[in-house]
Amino acid sequence: MSRNNDHIIWKLPYYFLLFFTLYLGIKFVFIFFFLAAYIPPFIFDFTPFFLLSGFDYSHLLFISFLIVLIDLYLHITLCKKNLLYSFIPTSMLISGIGYKIATAPLSSSYLIQYLLFIVLLMMLAIDHRLYLIIPDSFAKSLDADKEIIKPLSLPSFASTKPEPVSYMQRGSTVSSGIYQSLLDAGKQLSEMFGLKSPQAAADVQSKKPSLSEMPPRKFSQKSHQFKHPMEGKADYIKTTKKILSEMGQFKDHLNHLDNNISKTRLSDKSDVDLMGSGYIPDSRMGSLDQLQYQEILSSFQEGAVIISRGIVKAANHSFSDIIKRPVNDIVNHNFMDFVAPEGISSFKSHCTNRLAGNSSTVYPIVLQSKKLDKINKDVVIKKINLKGIQVEISVFKTPAN
Repeated sequence: MSRNNDHIIWKLPYYFLLFFTLYLGIKFVFIFFFLAAYIPPFIFDFTPFFLLSGFDYSHLLFISFLIVLIDLYLHITLCKKNLLYSFIPTSMLISGIGYKIATAPLSSSYLIQYLLFIVLLMMLAIDHRLYLIIPDSFAKSLDADKEIIKPLSLPSFASTKPEPVSYMQRGSTVSSGIYQSLLDAGKQLSEMFGLKSPQAAADVQSKKPSLSEMPPRKFSQKSHQFKHPMEGKADYIKTTKKILSEMGQFKDHLNHLDNNISKTRLSDKSDVDLMGSGYIPDSRMGSLDQLQYQEILSSFQEGAVIISRGIVKAANHSFSDIIKRPVNDIVNHNFMDFVAPEGISSFKSHCTNRLAGNSSTVYPIVLQSKKLDKINKDVVIKKINLKGIQVEISVFKTPAN
């Protein structure tokens, strides 16, 4: 097997795990923070932990995301030791998908599980092949070349003081001997032609210092102290000490506001029931407590719940037996947590019709137990007037056919 082929084969598990790491991470964020639907169902089958009754959908999704992320890290840091460790998370993924396929009936609805199981087996075979061909010298990561960058020290702006610059005039390139011989020649010519003797001019000239004898003249450049533009605004910039002192003046005022804030639940201020309880005035929401809800539901032999804004306010023991969960795990939880993916569409259709004013009294639904068992039921909406408050109860009955 050539080196290029080895590189291509190694990329197959890497891209597969990278895709599902991003996919599961996005699904976990939307489900956990934005209460999205628990679909598709195969994302909860990556680990065999769904066989345990103590894990719900959020736990299963987080564990699956964590295992895929660990497997991706072990494949990114390619070495013989990490490939050996990657067999553990890969085997957990195969066991979860494999158990789901082995216990479920043969159907086209499990096509994605079949494909994932085949790809995971291929990835396990590729990792085993790479483990055999990677030499032992790559068991430890190679030391990379390190370039040490030393910090460069620069002078402060305030300490910059330009020094005076001296300029020296260049002396004459003609030596004094040549200059004197020229003066003597000029004197002889003037005497030959009877001109006036340039003695006076020569004396004046001799009194003047020559260019070579002149001392260098210095021109001092006026030094200017550098001043940063922010130094002019230093008086207007508040220091940390000033800010803390000003905040201390408002401390008592802020504490007074905190004590006067009335804590009001959001559910008590909502006039519209988005998920199935209808319109209830704000002034009457606090008139019924949990005990009164339980007294209403105790008269029903079938499973019954009271849903308000998608939250289960009360549930009887018959409904608890249907989904095999204790009542404490049902009350104050989202009703969508107990609906199977196959029944989400019918429940959403009922809620949409209710907002439009065309509420149906009976609609089908598929519940899901704690062990992920599917239960088909018909929901019958019954209205009860208690102390002037209209309460709607969802009763779950077995379908006729």
